[in-house]
Order: sequence, then structure tokens, then C-alpha cells
Amino acid sequence: MLFHPEQPRPLLGIAFSRGRYVPLDLRGQPPDAYAGHLARVLSETGAAVAFGGYLEPRMLYRNFGHFEGTGSPVRNIHLGVDFWAPAGTEVHCPYPGKAHSFANR
Repeated sequence: MLFHPEQPRPLLGIAFSRGRYVPLDLRGQPPDAYAGHLARVLSETGAAVAFGGYLEPRMLYRNFGHFEGTGSPVRNIHLGVDFWAPAGTEVHCPYPGKAHSFANR
């Protein structure tokens, strides 16, 4: 049986609307440029939240040895969706579940 909430719950405490949320593309950006690129995108668009990342090739993985030497090709594809929002923004779980991981960077 699929779970169907009566009322969908928002993921963040910032209401979604076009213009308030802007896609962020980090392909080709060196990791040390992420923060500056994010600040420019938010400033230029006037958005409150940036999002993106799913299946995006990122140079970031070159900095971590645990993505190499496994006998498989080196991973460089991001497998999640990231949201960048102001500090203190509420984060909600729209469906029942367990948090797999969390990082504050």
C-alpha cells in the first residue's frame, strides 16, 4: 500500500514559488568556488533557496579517497538533491521515514 498524505507537507519552512527557489548547477565548479558561486546565483536572482545536484557531475569527489580504489570507476556523480537556504530555515520531513545522513557545511 502506498502512503498518500491528506495534505502534502513542504520540505522547507520557506514557501515554494518560482523565483524564490532557483536551480544551482555546480558542474565544472571547483569545490573551493562553490560558496562564491552560490552567493552570486542567489544575489543575481534574488532567490531565497537554491536547489539542485541530482545526477550532476561534481569535481568535489576528487577530494575524497573513499570514492577511489574500490575496483570500480571513480565516482563523480552526485546522488542526492541539495537545498541551500538561510541558516535557521526549518526543514520538515514530508513523509514518514528515517534520516540517513545530515551535514552542516
